[in-house]
Amino acid sequence: MIPERLKAARLRANLTQEQLGVRAGIAEDTAYSRLSQYESGTHKPTFKMVCAFARVLNVPECYFYTVDDSFAEALLKLYDGEVVQWNMKAGELLLIQKVYRRLFVFMNSKEKYS
Repeated sequence: MIPERLKAARLRANLTQEQLGVRAGIAEDTAYSRLSQYESGTHKPTFKMVCAFARVLNVPECYFYTVDDSFAEALLKLYDGEVVQWNMKAGELLLIQKVYRRLFVFMNSKEKYS
């Protein structure tokens, strides 16, 4: 899921591959090629690099890893502070609540250290 979501988030942020790479801490001379490799799935970024992309793109890290596309979109809305209605089975609801709690804790700690 990382390649597709990375490209979608980058385009949503209106950044080139090189711009995103440089802002995430990749050397300017290799930023374009590395982002191209990540977006094509040729190479997989480390979790630390995914966290850097998430910071630059203002999305939660889990956005890059979730399998369900509609859930990924719901995560973005939650991250932006929107209220999200989700239709799912009881087990899936528990999972969403756990993710939401972790996201809430993360966002609060992010504000504390900004």
